[in-house]
Amino acid sequence: MSVYLIDYENVNFSGLEGVAALNEGDEVVLFYSDSSSTIPMNLHIDVQKSGATMRYIEIRKTAKNYLDFQLAALSGYLVGTTDQTEFIVISRDTGFDSVLDLFNTQDFVGRKVHFSRQDSIGGMIPVKRKKSSGKSTAKKGNAGATKDQNVAAQKNTPKKPESKTSSDSQKQASESKEKSSGTKKPKISNANKAQIRLKVKDMNLKPTDYTKIYNVFSEAPDKHNYDIGLIKVFKDQELGNRIYKATLSVFNGKG
Repeated sequence: MSVYLIDYENVNFSGLEGVAALNEGDEVVLFYSDSSSTIPMNLHIDVQKSGATMRYIEIRKTAKNYLDFQLAALSGYLVGTTDQTEFIVISRDTGFDSVLDLFNTQDFVGRKVHFSRQDSIGGMIPVKRKKSSGKSTAKKGNAGATKDQNVAAQKNTPKKPESKTSSDSQKQASESKEKSSGTKKPKISNANKAQIRLKVKDMNLKPTDYTKIYNVFSEAPDKHNYDIGLIKVFKDQELGNRIYKATLSVFNGKG
């Protein structure tokens, strides 16, 4: 069972997505303030459906990192006073990674505990991709030519039809392959993640196990590879097959 510590100022109500899939024994601790204290009705309903214990902590003062320090302090208190071993910080604030590093690299509490960070109860931190600068490198003119001469030469030179780049060709080949096979690489949404957690909630999986399922779900091009991928990441054919059968309807878009 797990403890979810929500930095509501940071993630707001999106951090509660997936709460309905939690089980009895899970605990949600939500830190909120006057600036972030509203929850949509649909999430109120999800909270009522959840079997988890809910605790709300109001932050009455506003200052830089005020909530962050209180959340970090409570996480240490819970580690020392409960038998819970899985703790998930719900925040996009990378500053909490120092708490993760402390508890995940030291065994000073008499038992092994695991901390992770997600952007919602049912989701993962999205991978940040580097944006292209959009700058292109122009060919230099002749070494002896002036700037004005180069500009004039460019104006007078007829434009050649643009040729397809190798990346364009690869993209078209990939699209053509998908059309011919009739399959497309599945994507995973927060709704998919919540459905998966609901399907496997009786298997006593850890939050890190859910992450493995999400990754295989996203990468598998078809259900055959989805099944094989689950077996590989869990290194257990029986468990992999159980998860596959339970979540296949979600993979096929039926769940």
